[in-house]
Amino acid sequence: LYDDALSHYHAAVEADPYNFLTYYTRATVYLAIGKIASALKDLSIVIEIKPDFVAARLQRGNVYLKQGRLDEAHIDYEYVLRVDPSHIDANHGYAVIEPLKRDVQLAYAFVEDHNYHEAIDL
Repeated sequence: LYDDALSHYHAAVEADPYNFLTYYTRATVYLAIGKIASALKDLSIVIEIKPDFVAARLQRGNVYLKQGRLDEAHIDYEYVLRVDPSHIDANHGYAVIEPLKRDVQLAYAFVEDHNYHEAIDL
């Protein structure tokens, strides 16, 4: 099913390499099958072609957040919230970034002190 969809999207991208919706839809298929690097590449292409496409910014922010790429997620969520300050998903993602950054800093401090159990418990 997904392989068929991808083959159609590959052909569509080749036929019209500036159609941001084709890249976006292919990115969602990549996400569904766990091909995160390919999805990020397509989402970034979408944003290059159509920088104001909020759905791609949100999806890319979500992927960055899951990867722990907090600064990059912050940028994408911030963009979405400038366009739509009440966007629930972007607000949620944005709200968890600072606590995660604090936890990462704290974990590094615990590791430096050889307090590995505390770092793991975070």
